[in-house]
Amino acid sequence: MNRLRSWLRRCAPVLLTLVLLSPLAWGRAGGGGHYSGGSHSYSSGGYGHAGGQGGSGDLFLLIWFLVRYPQISVPLVLVVVLLWILNNKSSRGTLLTGDRGMSRAISRSLQTQESARMSAAAARIRERDAAFDEPQFLGRASTAFLKIQEAWSRQDMAPARAFISDGVMERFSIQIGMQKTDGIRNDLSAVNVIDASIVEVESDPHFDTLHVRLRASAVDTEVSLADGRRLSGSGQSEPFVEIWSFLRRPGTLTLQQPGLIEGFCPSCGAPLAIADAAQCGSCKSWVNSGEYDWVLSEITQESEWAVRGSGDAVPGFSALAQQDATLNTQFLEDRASVVFWRWQLALAQNSSKALLPVASDDFCRGWDADTAARLYRFRNVAVGAVEVRAVEPGEPMNLAHVAIKWSGDQYQALQGQQQSMGQQLRQHVIILGRNSGVHTDEKAGLSSCRCPSCGAPPSSREDARCSYCGTAFNDGSRQWVVTQIVPVTSWRRPAALVPPAMPAAAAATMPAELSLGWVQGLSTTEVLAVLVSAMMADGSIDPAEQKYLDRYARNNHIAPEVVSGLIDAARQGHLDIPAPRTPQEARACLDGLIQMSLADGKVDPAELKLILAYAETAGIDKNLVVQRIKDMRLSLFRQA
Repeated sequence: MNRLRSWLRRCAPVLLTLVLLSPLAWGRAGGGGHYSGGSHSYSSGGYGHAGGQGGSGDLFLLIWFLVRYPQISVPLVLVVVLLWILNNKSSRGTLLTGDRGMSRAISRSLQTQESARMSAAAARIRERDAAFDEPQFLGRASTAFLKIQEAWSRQDMAPARAFISDGVMERFSIQIGMQKTDGIRNDLSAVNVIDASIVEVESDPHFDTLHVRLRASAVDTEVSLADGRRLSGSGQSEPFVEIWSFLRRPGTLTLQQPGLIEGFCPSCGAPLAIADAAQCGSCKSWVNSGEYDWVLSEITQESEWAVRGSGDAVPGFSALAQQDATLNTQFLEDRASVVFWRWQLALAQNSSKALLPVASDDFCRGWDADTAARLYRFRNVAVGAVEVRAVEPGEPMNLAHVAIKWSGDQYQALQGQQQSMGQQLRQHVIILGRNSGVHTDEKAGLSSCRCPSCGAPPSSREDARCSYCGTAFNDGSRQWVVTQIVPVTSWRRPAALVPPAMPAAAAATMPAELSLGWVQGLSTTEVLAVLVSAMMADGSIDPAEQKYLDRYARNNHIAPEVVSGLIDAARQGHLDIPAPRTPQEARACLDGLIQMSLADGKVDPAELKLILAYAETAGIDKNLVVQRIKDMRLSLFRQA
C-alpha cells in the first residue's frame, strides 16, 4: 500500500493535468483561475478567487470530458479519487500533522485574537458606548487609511494630524524629512482598500484599542523631487496588508456627527485647521488625546504583527501605578516611539540636536562622545512592535523599559562614502526615566510632544525648553526622558523584578513561562530571524535550508531581500536575537517557534527539522520537543 501511495503521489500532477487539461486551458481567459494577489494569498472576506465563473466552468468541462471520452476519463477520475482518499487518510495519522479539520481550526484561531477574549473586550466597549457600530468604525478606519496615504504621498501630514498620535506623527514627519534630504518622494497612487477587519480588541481602565487588519493595493513608486522621474517601483498595483491600531479613552461615545477623521473637532464641531499641534483653533481642545474620538496610535506590517499575549501584568507596573493611578502603557509606548524616531534622525544628521527635547543631558553628552555609534545610518526603517517590558520604581527616578523591534537597511560611513551593510533586524530597549513623585497627566492622552506645563507646542524640534513658559523638557521633572538605549542582547531585566531562580531539572518539565519578553508574540519576521540564527550555527546555510527559508518567507509575505538581509546580518554577527540564558528561556523560545509553525495547524517535516535544529543548539531533548508539539497542538485546537 505504501508503494501504491507513493506511486500515486508521483503520478498525481500528470493525472490531474490529463483530467483537467481543457478546463485549465479555457479558464485562463476569464482571469479567475490564478487570482491570488501576486505572491500573497488571503483567506478573509471571501476573496478566494476572482472571475466569477471558474468553479462552475471547471465542473461543466469535467462532465463534458467524462461524457466525450469515457474510456480515458473514467479510470483517471477513479484513480484521482483513490489518491484523494489515501492522502486524506494519511493526513490523520499523526498529531504533528493531524486531521485537516483540526489544522484549519488552529490556523483560524492564530490569525486573530482568541474569540472569548475579543468578545469580552468588545462587550466592555459596548457597555460604555451602546451606539458603537463595528461596520461604521471600519468604514471610518478605511477613510483614515486613504487620507493618510494621500497625505504621505504629498509629503504633508497636516490633513491627518488631528487623528494620529504624537508617536505616529514623529514617524511620518521624520521619514518625510529624510526623503526630502535624499531628494525623493514615495508616491502611492491607485490606493484601494480591499478589506478591513478587527483582529484584536483591548480594553483597560485607560484606553480602548481596536487593531484593524487593512488589506489594500496601490501603485508604489519612488520619484525624484527634482524632475518627477520614477526612480524605483514597477508601476503596477501591488497588494499589501497592514495592522492599524486605533484607541480612545474609555467612556468616549460614538459621535453622531463628523469627527476627527472627517476633519471636524469632536468637542465643539468646528472645522479643524491644524498644522503642527493637534489643537482645535476654536475650543482649544487637544483633539488627539483620545478623549474625544478614535486616534491612530500604531501601524504594523503584517509580517511583524503578533496578537498580544493574555494581558499579563508588566513587571513592576502595579507597584508604580499605586503611586501614579493614571500611569498607562499606551502613553509609555507612544513616548518611546517618539524617542526612537528622534534617535534615527540624530543618526542621520550625526548630531544629538534632535534628541535634546526627549533625552537627559547625560545621555546627549554620552551620545556625542561615542563617535563609533554614529558611523551608521539606517534607511527604509520600519517598526515591528513597541512594548513595555518592565517598570522600575526607584529614586531619584522611576524607570520604564520599552522594547522596540525594528528593521532597516544599514549603511556605514567609510571614507566619506555610505557603504551598504544590508537589511538588519534589530531590537533595542529604550529606558525612560521620570522623577519620583511625578504623576501622569490624565488629559494629555497620547500628546507627548507639547509642553507638559503650559501645553504649547515646541517652536523647534531641537528645543530643550519651552519658549513660552521656560519649562525644561528633558530634566524628568514633568515628562519621561530617555536615559539609555541598549541592544536587547545587552539588556537585563531590573534585578528587583527578576523572579527567583529555578532548578534546571524543574525548569525542564515546567510549561514555559515566556520570561524573555521578545518571544511573547513572535512575529513571522522574528521567527525567520531565529531560524536563520539556528541554521547559521554551523557557519552556513545549505540549499535545502535556503529553500525552506524562501518558502516560509513567501507564505508569510516577507520580501526576498529581507531573507538575504537577515542571512547577511547573521554572518556578520549583527542579528539581534537574544540567546536564552536559562532552561526556562530556551523553552520559551522553543514554544514561540512551535506556535508560529502551527500557524497553518500542523508542523510539516521541514519545519520539524528546523525546530529540532534549534532545540539541539539550546540543549533540549528531541523527544521532549516532539511531545511539546503534540501538547501545544492539542491545546491550540481546544482554544480554537
